[in-house]
Amino acid sequence: MNRSHLSRIHDRTPRSKFISVLATPFVMPLLASWIWSGAIALPLVLPQVAQAQSNSELLIKRTLMLGDRGADVLQLQRALVERRLLRVSIPSSQREGYFGPTTEAALRAFQSSERDLVADGVLGEKTFRRLFGVGAIPSKTFSIGVMQAQLAELGYYRGGLDGQFGSATSRSLQDLRDEVFVNVSPREDRLEETFAQVDSYYRERRVSENLPARSILEERVRQRLPAEQLLSWGGRIPSRGYDTIGGGGGAPPRDAWSPYRVIVPVGKNPELLWEVRRFAPDAFKQESSRGDYVQAGAYGDRETADARANLLKDRGFDARVFYRD
Repeated sequence: MNRSHLSRIHDRTPRSKFISVLATPFVMPLLASWIWSGAIALPLVLPQVAQAQSNSELLIKRTLMLGDRGADVLQLQRALVERRLLRVSIPSSQREGYFGPTTEAALRAFQSSERDLVADGVLGEKTFRRLFGVGAIPSKTFSIGVMQAQLAELGYYRGGLDGQFGSATSRSLQDLRDEVFVNVSPREDRLEETFAQVDSYYRERRVSENLPARSILEERVRQRLPAEQLLSWGGRIPSRGYDTIGGGGGAPPRDAWSPYRVIVPVGKNPELLWEVRRFAPDAFKQESSRGDYVQAGAYGDRETADARANLLKDRGFDARVFYRD
């Protein structure tokens, strides 16, 4: 896991006025929905914008442990305060946190409360998913690499699976569009739509041709790319319905724990996770002694969870609502 620290964020920069415009109620939802709504996941949040945003955007993209310091540590501490495991009051002006023995003890307490977590006091991927209710999602580099593999199987791409949007990738998309009229763009700023279009066309060709399954192509890409380039942690933290900026302001409401989980059993479908992510971008795969499943959302009330499950059922998934106290 890449442990390079996030660059320090300064309040008083020439960009501050521009950032304040981005953070308005009208602009930020549009920006956030564009970034997080599909299979593509840009690298979490831009450091210059992160501080202007609320806690709804995750900054964490590394393993956190004793001795670390940064804005991501502060976000971990706020999450532990919400669960009343870390007994501190965080000032609203605070910009960084320090991962010391008190934070480590609070994290161990959380891990001990979860039957399948190791109480090592380290925020790794499994603890991260359980604490924040979201999971690891494909990085932009990984998604481009998979698309390159699909285009190569279709006969349009002849370069290496490097996950970079270079001239060879752009040309292969243009050739695909011009020959079989698939609605793809050879421009990098249209990747979200292009990923979906290429994947849809590839699935259609698999029906009549002996093409490898997407899971096989994903494994090829994993073997060629460094591990730290494969995943971006997080996405959007599920809404808890109350302000957490101040921290320590009394007990949060019961739905802060998001006990209603929408799950889809994996069964014998190795591509289920990708299919579910077309409708639930933050979905992630979870292992279980009763069989692996895809978690497609965590909610504070049954009605919202049922609505998400019904949406997935309408699209042919065996979605169920599971209550986890």
